Amino acid sequence: MEMMQTLVQHRIGLVIWLYTPKYVNKLKNYGLLHYVSRKLNYAVLYVDEQEVEKTMNQLQSLHFVREIERSYQTEMPYTYDGLLEELDKQAQAVNKEKEEQSIGLFTRL
Repeated sequence: MEMMQTLVQHRIGLVIWLYTPKYVNKLKNYGLLHYVSRKLNYAVLYVDEQEVEKTMNQLQSLHFVREIERSYQTEMPYTYDGLLEELDKQAQAVNKEKEEQSIGLFTRL
């Protein structure tokens, strides 16, 4: 049995703010149209990572596109190992600073 290797395509999400959702079907030509909000006039489009800049320039030239934002989902961590310990250390540092400031106020009196 042959082992098939699958290539994972990295995609970037684009949030496209629209003047009107009337022409939203034209966005299907540029990538995978994931979601459309007709009430808030935006669409979420996934594009291959190599073609993001080119696609953003092409989309910006369309008359019904108001603004394009990149999704930050790819930059978010998928695992949260050690996150609680790190947040605990940060909270302790902030509490220590506040305590030192309050002690400094009482010594001035």
